[in-house]
Amino acid sequence: MRQHSIADSASGRAAQSGTHVSPERTARRLALDLSGAADRQLVADALRALLRERSEALHLATRIAAHHRRPRPDPGDFGLSDILRLARLVERGDVADGLDT
Repeated sequence: MRQHSIADSASGRAAQSGTHVSPERTARRLALDLSGAADRQLVADALRALLRERSEALHLATRIAAHHRRPRPDPGDFGLSDILRLARLVERGDVADGLDT
């Protein structure tokens, strides 16, 4: 199964607008270079911040559901496990291998 990248999305938008953007130019502009430890740590920190925000959103949604006697929200809808998995992959430097799965 083919994975779509940020570069694929950008070149698709350019094609829809009638503007031609070479794949090489798009890849240079949008690809993340996570070969450096500092860059990986920055992305991992951002993912952990997103994880905290999503966790808080789940907690709030659960409280609201309980208050209104509604079913609890599905934690899977908040993507917590995906965010945590990505953060761990980035921290370990296994980004290229882990994103293909």
